[in-house]
Amino acid sequence: MSLKDPANLVQRIPELEVLAVDPKIRRAIETGDPFKVYRALGWAKWFKRLPAHQDTLKTLVRQRRLFAKPLNGTPALGTFNTVGFGFVGRSEAESDGTYIATHAFVALQFIPIIPLRSYLVRKVGSSLFSSKWNIFARVPSSMLGWLYGRSLALLLVLLVGSGAVNGFIKSRTQEVVVVNGLDVAVDVDLGGTQRTIAPMGHDIVTVKTGDVQGKATAKGVVVDTLHENVASSSRMTMWNIAGAAPLFKEQVTYFSHKPATEEAQAEPAVFCGQRFVELPRIDDVFTAPPQTVSMSKNTERVYRTHLDLARPEDKPGYMTCMYYLAQHDAMKNASPFLEAEAEIKGWDRDSIGLAMFAASQASDAAAIRVAQRALRMHPDDIVLHRSYQMARDNAGQSREVLQEYADKAKQQPDSAAAQYLYASLLRGPAGVDALAKLAAKYGTEPNILRSLTWRRMAHGDYAGTIEGWNRLHALAPRAAADVVDAQVRALVARQRANEAAGLLASLLKSPQDDSRGEHLAEYLMVVSLAGGDARRQMDAVDKKDTSDAAFDPIRVRAGLEPVAAAAQQPLLVQVMLALRSDPAKAVRLARGMTQGDVMALGPEQWGLLFGEAVRTNDKAVVAKLEHFGRSVDSNDRSTLTRFVQGDAVSLADADLEPGMRAAAMLVRSRNAALPAAERAQLRTQAAQTDLLHSVVTQALAKWPA
Repeated sequence: MSLKDPANLVQRIPELEVLAVDPKIRRAIETGDPFKVYRALGWAKWFKRLPAHQDTLKTLVRQRRLFAKPLNGTPALGTFNTVGFGFVGRSEAESDGTYIATHAFVALQFIPIIPLRSYLVRKVGSSLFSSKWNIFARVPSSMLGWLYGRSLALLLVLLVGSGAVNGFIKSRTQEVVVVNGLDVAVDVDLGGTQRTIAPMGHDIVTVKTGDVQGKATAKGVVVDTLHENVASSSRMTMWNIAGAAPLFKEQVTYFSHKPATEEAQAEPAVFCGQRFVELPRIDDVFTAPPQTVSMSKNTERVYRTHLDLARPEDKPGYMTCMYYLAQHDAMKNASPFLEAEAEIKGWDRDSIGLAMFAASQASDAAAIRVAQRALRMHPDDIVLHRSYQMARDNAGQSREVLQEYADKAKQQPDSAAAQYLYASLLRGPAGVDALAKLAAKYGTEPNILRSLTWRRMAHGDYAGTIEGWNRLHALAPRAAADVVDAQVRALVARQRANEAAGLLASLLKSPQDDSRGEHLAEYLMVVSLAGGDARRQMDAVDKKDTSDAAFDPIRVRAGLEPVAAAAQQPLLVQVMLALRSDPAKAVRLARGMTQGDVMALGPEQWGLLFGEAVRTNDKAVVAKLEHFGRSVDSNDRSTLTRFVQGDAVSLADADLEPGMRAAAMLVRSRNAALPAAERAQLRTQAAQTDLLHSVVTQALAKWPA
């Protein structure tokens, strides 16, 4: 019997022809699915079904890139407050720089929390919040990862079979479908009926119509409550516990004759983050739609609706929802179930990172509440304290939180941590003085030295910045890397641009550089200041091809032109280009920016956009920039706002990066109500303050006065 090979896998991997004597391998090849072939080979290797070919099997199983599939979408990448999505791990590396990496949800930029899928990638740089990649294909997960995913899928199939929908009761009762997307079993009390819902499971509870209350607990923790007025109807009523289950509804179309051109299908409705859902009658609930349907002679097409759970290969349901919400700039809707997961897991550090990230997107109150709960479990965690301080500051509680930490500092006069956490809240020269005194007392405390180094740079003490950074680098190189931007600006200000370029070049060559994109952009700017050719340096730093349009945000921030034609430029690049000469266009385009776009802006770009949005009273853009800002606290945002509006305030007490400070000066100079002499002086000061000759320098020459 001839071997059917619809995907030409044997042509790609000739060894498969010999191995196809195994019926399971043959069937996998005939499906045309490379992932199925890979798993069939893995099973044959594990169970030694082809003893004469074990060496071949072992060789093929170790080469997952042979079984690659085309991409079916771009995985989300990027972090916020060091938590987000990224690639980790490195296997099957080739000389062209490609290798297989696992797409995972990460904390502290590179520590994997939840593995998602495997991809063939090449790392081409990074920004402040995420690395930059060329992503070529999907590759199969390892056998252990695949087994985990299939086990969940099998469990889900069993649960679906046991909880099939029996129809709606049209009387004084209503059936409520309860779905659990958490990774632990949940005990539900709904309208007096108790049920236990397994992970990624569902069940139907019949309740009396009217006011219905419910409570869901897991391991003794209340993870969700429900209070709804439920009516009896033919509609499907669902309680998606904490909004964690990856529920989706799609329309399936059947044709009597296949159309000449394929019609565009509507996007499925996804209910991640939605707790209580009511839908019209669903044809296929938690079961696959039929392959064919009967239709009358005169009917051209038939529609059916399908409701189901997205079944991930290797991650819990709530992680699928979090992944989806992150891709759609809706992480705030993940806050309830991520906070519930953190509580279930006893506020371990991995779950804290996820819960804090989502809460910060939801509201100031949510961020404060989650930080307080986490601090009760980890009272000595300085990073958590800083997150808590930021949340309270964003909520307009800067005075209260300052007093709280002042009291703690008085109660613990010999605690370096307590003294640092108080001093870190002091603004302007007072903050610099307080940190300097702490540095003299606690000379080896990296948090103190790091904060002092950056504050000195922000207030123009460039000699102190250089001395402090060198001291920090000798004690804690990783902490020094966090504030290398301060050292670079100080060196440039002291006419030592060549040293600044060398420092950035050295950092860019380090595999531990988590902000390669930002550092590359600043390196190119510094190279230009030192008299070099920034264009030629794009490929010279780490010998990688940087001609791809993915590097356009780096190019444009550095003052170069993008590779992509105007029609193909993403919104982020369009905004960056508009900031050079057309501030009104930049603000208008900024209304469509995503969270990732805002987080990819340099401080000088953020400052120009924020200042112009304030000046033109574009509240939507101001709110977006404030929410996804450059870690500018509420006091400094208030000062910036009043300054660009023309009020009699000074930036001297604001802790601002020089480029951002220069941007504010330029925007203020556009206020026609100010005296002409003051406006001219502001433009002169802006030019002097823009140390890296960034987009602010370009805007000074091209923006309307």
